[in-house]
Amino acid sequence: LLPQQRNKAQGGGGGGPGSQQIKGRQIKQKKVQSKYQNQKYNTPYPARSGRKFLPSVEVLPNWGESVQTIEFNTLSALDRINVPEGSTLLNCGRLEKYNSEVYDKVSVRYERPLEKSDRERHQVTTRDDPILQKLMKDSVGNVYATDAILAVLMCATKSMYSWDLLLKKSGDNLIFDKRDASSFDFLTVNENATEPPLDEDPSMPANTVEELHKEATFLNFSFSQQLLLKDEDKIYRCAERNPFQSGIESGSTSIAYFYRKWDIGDGTVVVARTEVDGYKSGKDKPSFLVIKALNEYDPKITGWRSKLEGQQAGCFATEVKNNGNKLAKWAVQSSLANVDEIKLGYVSRTNPRDNFNHAILSVTSHKPADFYREIGVDMPKLWSCLKHIITQLKKLDDGEYIILREGNKKQLLVYRTDLDVTQV
Repeated sequence: LLPQQRNKAQGGGGGGPGSQQIKGRQIKQKKVQSKYQNQKYNTPYPARSGRKFLPSVEVLPNWGESVQTIEFNTLSALDRINVPEGSTLLNCGRLEKYNSEVYDKVSVRYERPLEKSDRERHQVTTRDDPILQKLMKDSVGNVYATDAILAVLMCATKSMYSWDLLLKKSGDNLIFDKRDASSFDFLTVNENATEPPLDEDPSMPANTVEELHKEATFLNFSFSQQLLLKDEDKIYRCAERNPFQSGIESGSTSIAYFYRKWDIGDGTVVVARTEVDGYKSGKDKPSFLVIKALNEYDPKITGWRSKLEGQQAGCFATEVKNNGNKLAKWAVQSSLANVDEIKLGYVSRTNPRDNFNHAILSVTSHKPADFYREIGVDMPKLWSCLKHIITQLKKLDDGEYIILREGNKKQLLVYRTDLDVTQV
């Protein structure tokens, strides 16, 4: 089946999803999460041969030639634009309070074990988000996506691995989405390193690309939940409840969705669902947090236990070098959500050969503007890249497309997927 045929077969073909469709996707996501907790991995991830990254999706013959190409050189040469001021349309969900008394004191000498979370992890697509669907119906904007999708597009030139996105163009509207069962939702590890992880490593199977990416993803989710107080009396409740939460709200995942929009000029209004992980008490209002974790899998590469306390700046600089794309996407997502603070954890395996048990060695705090500067992210330039990509995609005919970033080609290729060119 073509990607769009698979989507329609699974109930993702355009209209607002029913509760059964969302529940079905949540069950599928929970099964993947439980495999991590049961120390089993079996999730598809694009392979690569040596240093040649294979495409994240097979280019089918009936797609024909690409209908558009966006070169990275063009994106890199763009002029900077003013960062548009976003506005919040709606916020949903519940947030737990950051446990500062415990996690501000974590150190290498006083490390804390990472606890695996059994909470539900939502990865709802654009097409399955009932609120985004309603905003589309009300014509609030003309470009729709999630914060993760916008971050991938804005940081495209920093990526090394192949990735792909779905696009539906209808009139003036562009709707960005992701495929089911793709690698999109998995965090990368040492993607930008001079010597990135191997695809196959018989001597250390836990350190292959696929295993590292899944380890980092589920480790991040557990970390984001562990740093928060499990106290119902200190919950920050948004205007609306979590649209993807089924059952009792008490004890559910700490996450808030801020639906926001940006006018980037030339008649383009971007609408996206952004995510917030927790909050801290402020003077007049709560301070919202994004919580992320860097992970160490080989102490020979990073040596956090011997360096973090005395050379933390050096450790951070190494992470910026090896994980530049991941950090840049986190920076973009924090900016889109308009959070007040980024909590960044350093999480290491308790044993280098064991990728299921970890320890938290440090938690650092960053103001978003400082974080952008520290990792070398130029937000006006990234917005310029997004605007250019949108402008080019608006020139396409109405239809369904796939945007492919091939790992060894510094460009984005756009294929139309709802026409069979072999039958023309």
